[in-house]
Amino acid sequence: MRLVLCIVLFACSCALGFVAADRLRQRCKAIEALQGILDTLSVRLRYYQEPLSQAVQRTAQSTEGNAREFLSMLAQQLGKGYSAAEALKGALTEKTQAITFQESLGKEEKQSLEELFERIGSHREDQEAAFALCAQRLTQQMADAQQEWQKKGRLYRMMGALGGAIWLILFL
Repeated sequence: MRLVLCIVLFACSCALGFVAADRLRQRCKAIEALQGILDTLSVRLRYYQEPLSQAVQRTAQSTEGNAREFLSMLAQQLGKGYSAAEALKGALTEKTQAITFQESLGKEEKQSLEELFERIGSHREDQEAAFALCAQRLTQQMADAQQEWQKKGRLYRMMGALGGAIWLILFL
């Protein structure tokens, strides 16, 4: 009976370490998806000159996963007549699944998005400069997130395994 308890505690401890490390990996994936979304949205606004709500909705159709749900919520908020900044805040606070695109983003990415959406709809040059600045920030944040995932991810996995080993020692 004690052996079964030790095995369960070891497995749970290891799993907790791997889950913590996976959260860091999810942030990297969310930033990568966000970069693709913003590239597509920028093209739709600049070259097709679509209204923002239509550009967001069409971008959502070409996107997959939780990012698609996020863009659909954003398009709904824009369709209700909210400004771009208000619609983004509404879409960022709405929860649909246990692990969503919004939760995967860090506060730095959310802040960059908010700054971008405050400038959407302004003069064309300001809007293009805002997209360029946001893209530059996301590139830096992606590099930081990958570095953090490699360093802290390994640490979290090791701590989970070591915590499980301590449980084994204590109960055996």
